[in-house]
Amino acid sequence: RTDDTPRAYLREQVDAAAHHGSRSGRVAAMSVSAFALGNMTGRVTWGVLLDRLGGRRVVMLSMTAMGLAVPAAIIAGPWGIPFMIQVTIVGFCYGGHLYGPAVVGKAYGVVIIAQGVSALGAPAFGGMSFDYFGTYVPGLLAATAPAWIGLVIFWRAKRF
Repeated sequence: RTDDTPRAYLREQVDAAAHHGSRSGRVAAMSVSAFALGNMTGRVTWGVLLDRLGGRRVVMLSMTAMGLAVPAAIIAGPWGIPFMIQVTIVGFCYGGHLYGPAVVGKAYGVVIIAQGVSALGAPAFGGMSFDYFGTYVPGLLAATAPAWIGLVIFWRAKRF
């Protein structure tokens, strides 16, 4: 008998994408799915919260959640269910890019530039962190700095 459940299908696809079932490849493929699931639910949830709580509170909550999610992922470790839960949470936080029609023209450009800069610099910084310390932890902790700095700047801002 074949298993036709969505879980079995996902497992088959993950194994195929993970170079015939290697552990690290499977974890990488599952991480992308977990992140996407978190991102999708984050976009909906943050949008609902934005409507109910207002922009200022939700942006501060989103930055705080991201600032806590990455260190929690370090504690969870690189394998297993705790790691996948943390990847999902990081995706959920990432889904919280909050800007409405009034500011989308200004905010979207800044967000895309920031993502581009981090995409160029983060891999090199992570590699240097591993080369120097033998672990990615300092690089990951440094990655939380923009969330905390942004939270402080936003908190001190008079407008929004």
